[in-house]
Amino acid sequence: MMVTDANCVILQINQAFTESTGYSAEEAVGQTPRLLKSGHHDEAFYREMWQTINRTGGWRGEIWDRRKNGESYPKWLVISAVRGDDGAVTHYVGTHFDITERKKAEGRIQELAYFDQLTGLPNRTLLLDRLNQAMTASGRSGCHCALLFIDLDDFKTLNDTLGHYMGDLLLKEVAKRLKKCVREGDTVARLGGDEFVVVLSNLDATELNAAADTEAVALKILSALSQSYGIGNVTYRSTASIGATLFIGSLVSIEDLMKETDLCMYKAKAAGRNTFRFFDPAMEVAVKTRAALEEDLELTESLLVHDVDEIAEKMFVLKANGVRFSIDDFGTGYSSLSYLKRLPVDQLKIDRSFVRDILDDPNDAAIARTVVTLAGSLGMSVIAEGVETAEQRDFLAGCGCPAYQGYFFSPPLPIDAFEEFARSFFGQRRSPCKAVRVFRARPLSRSLSGLSVRYELTRKALVSS
Repeated sequence: MMVTDANCVILQINQAFTESTGYSAEEAVGQTPRLLKSGHHDEAFYREMWQTINRTGGWRGEIWDRRKNGESYPKWLVISAVRGDDGAVTHYVGTHFDITERKKAEGRIQELAYFDQLTGLPNRTLLLDRLNQAMTASGRSGCHCALLFIDLDDFKTLNDTLGHYMGDLLLKEVAKRLKKCVREGDTVARLGGDEFVVVLSNLDATELNAAADTEAVALKILSALSQSYGIGNVTYRSTASIGATLFIGSLVSIEDLMKETDLCMYKAKAAGRNTFRFFDPAMEVAVKTRAALEEDLELTESLLVHDVDEIAEKMFVLKANGVRFSIDDFGTGYSSLSYLKRLPVDQLKIDRSFVRDILDDPNDAAIARTVVTLAGSLGMSVIAEGVETAEQRDFLAGCGCPAYQGYFFSPPLPIDAFEEFARSFFGQRRSPCKAVRVFRARPLSRSLSGLSVRYELTRKALVSS
């Protein structure tokens, strides 16, 4: 207990106060309760406290104070105002209860109720709460969320052969790796056994983009979990199967979402394990098609043959915004002369299969000359790929081909090495080629990252795009 005068100057403390705070009577008397201030509360907290005391004659609540040794601790504080016959405050009496152990017990109860004891991850109870929060937030924002169900492959074999202790060590490592694969605002939970769940929040509002982001995370998880584990004195390899589904708002119940992801996880296992499956097969096909397109950061002829008019319309819009188009591998596959008439193409690229034997095969030489002549007639530029020798370059130059790419100049380089190569190239000027063009291809979605670079040595002025 502590007694102060009307100006909050400490007049008296008891032995329990000394034992709790570390301050003796000689140290505390004459001071104010600010002696115990921890810094956990702002001025508004204390202002509201004193407004309550002045209005009602007392205050009670939880507060953090600081002991003499600098340790902050929680306590339950009851302050009562003592008034004289005239109604004026003469003293304040404060009763302090150290609730450190109670807070620890509450924390432990909270941990037992909401967190998995082995991995420290949220358990099913907290997962359901997080899912509810994600549904509410996505319903307001219009952004998608995703639920991923992850099951380790052949986990039972590990338990049966090396024991449950080793299995527990593996589960702990899996939990650590999963947390590194997601963002801070996402949730990784353990349902029990070798079953884990990931909730991805605040994905794209467009379903296909959200699915692509989900796929990227799933692939990252598969890669992380397939790396070898050092558990005890054993090096162990494991894989996982993942089921995924998208949701937005609360259109689908949590129970149904869990069933969907569980079902497609088993589809992943049936497909050979170490893979993932979307609940919606059509979405899975769309994502894989898009991923393949992005991996190839080009429009293939196989896409054009389905609806040339629609593609041409989009290409004209892109060209109006400064995008230039080149027909790759011209003369092979689906290449058609009708494209040259209907599409806004700027450049033809002679396929490497013709360049490879251009010095020995008269047919390849004739095709190369024809492509150069055709491009010139249509007002297009032309470039030859796969140039590996000076003789090939000289022959093509004699045919009127002004631009080339290939290992004769350099193998593909990362951007830093390429820039060094370009500086060295311009400094030495040992090649008849006069300039370097750099193409920086931007990813089509956030699911892809990084920068892909290719370069072409040409006779033209330096162009960067």
